[in-house]
Amino acid sequence: MPDSNPHPLVELRRASFSLGGQAILRDISWRLERGQHWGVLGANGAGKSTFLRLVRGEIWPRSDGESRVYCLNGRPEESPLAFRRASALVSSELLDRFQKRGWNLSALETVCTGLTETVYLQEEPKPEQWQAAEKALSRVGLADRAQTPLLELSRGQIKRVLIARALVRKPRVLILDEACEDLDAGSRASLLELFASLAESGVSLLYATHRQEELLPALSHVLHLEKGRIQKQGPRAQADLAPLAAGGAPEAAGGPSPKRPQHDSQPPLARIKDADVFLERKQVLHQINWTIEPGQSWALLGPNGAGKTTLLKLICGDLLPALGGEVEWFGLEERPGLWELRQRVSLVSGDLQARHKRPGQTGMDTVVSGFQGSIDLCAPPRPEEIKAARYWMDFLGVAHLAERRIAALSYGELRGLLITRAMVSEPELLLLDEPLAGLDLQAKQAVLELLERLAARGVALVMVTHHDEDLPPSLTHVAHMDAGRLVFQGHRADYSKQVPAKAPLPAEKCS
Repeated sequence: MPDSNPHPLVELRRASFSLGGQAILRDISWRLERGQHWGVLGANGAGKSTFLRLVRGEIWPRSDGESRVYCLNGRPEESPLAFRRASALVSSELLDRFQKRGWNLSALETVCTGLTETVYLQEEPKPEQWQAAEKALSRVGLADRAQTPLLELSRGQIKRVLIARALVRKPRVLILDEACEDLDAGSRASLLELFASLAESGVSLLYATHRQEELLPALSHVLHLEKGRIQKQGPRAQADLAPLAAGGAPEAAGGPSPKRPQHDSQPPLARIKDADVFLERKQVLHQINWTIEPGQSWALLGPNGAGKTTLLKLICGDLLPALGGEVEWFGLEERPGLWELRQRVSLVSGDLQARHKRPGQTGMDTVVSGFQGSIDLCAPPRPEEIKAARYWMDFLGVAHLAERRIAALSYGELRGLLITRAMVSEPELLLLDEPLAGLDLQAKQAVLELLERLAARGVALVMVTHHDEDLPPSLTHVAHMDAGRLVFQGHRADYSKQVPAKAPLPAEKCS
């Protein structure tokens, strides 16, 4: 039976929102009509995530009169409670919340928390609720992971669990904020098909993304935000999607990188021998043998759950191999102290980002903490550290975030700060776990240009990504993981020959 309700599901009327004295959204007027599906676009810091939370009713607009009205059941009301029960939100911030709390529910239990929209189980689910959760996990391809503790899953797998958590609510409106970030190509394709089928079944979609290939054909309308204001909105056919056009990895500023020096007499930066790694008594890595030589930079590839993040943690000293395995750094005969290792090896990851939410912490605090290898500042920064932090913030284009509180930043803005944080100690080995996740096109180009400069200066890179187009040209080698094992390692040019299921990677830049 068609819905005869003439009112929109939700309407914003000149709604504004501020946080910590900072205006995030300004004079937002917008309507979600029945049968519409919206793509929400804009650069990092434009206000997309805040807009989605405002629509859902997780935050309140400024009290300047009637600025937000819901109408699910034929009667307009300002309370968001009914709309929140009828909608679901999936975001990277939600993923970070589960990781930060460290409550190690199983994947199935996590899906069940969607029924009450909490991050823990308030009561024992009923049999039919367990069955609904199992069905939701099956829809996202994780039926075999139902009893796996959430914190033993990769970020991509956790993202899929959270999508199942949203689906178990049977929402009328599904709100997706960069829902496909952290996912491998196969998972992205299957989930985009799932979202399309949900739209066809009558579920309204609100989908924020920086990637043009994720703009589903089902999206009927587009909203473009800029600096907290709506710049354009309307039918998709009239939208300008040029800012989302994919671009290749850029040349480093100032022309091609100089030819790399020879490093024949220098010891390896890291060498892993016969390494097994166990987490919670479960073997995650199997017989890893890998050497990173000076002058090499590596792409570390593989599906979600292959063990890539665990391998990075092994290289940076956060994990130890089981008895019989070894990790050596920089040719040192003894394991270096953690402080020394932090100065020479830096890691940027989603796990690290999840821990950076201390109230009152500023952008400058975050960057300077890189000198101390800590989340919080353990001691007041020295003048030379402040100077170096300002240099790198200017270099990466995040100087305007120095005095901003990170709690008020977008996901992409915080990611840019964490990349800057990794640079301040000028490491010899830089480990990057999905460093471009959540970044808009301009920010991605800036980071890729920076990585090219670093590689030209002799910094070795190890970069994890699920998007081949995100790989900078300076990466010379590829390691591919599957089920905790290295199934390929070698020169980038040989990768597609040895792994037939893969299309050729973008070519390495000639030096």
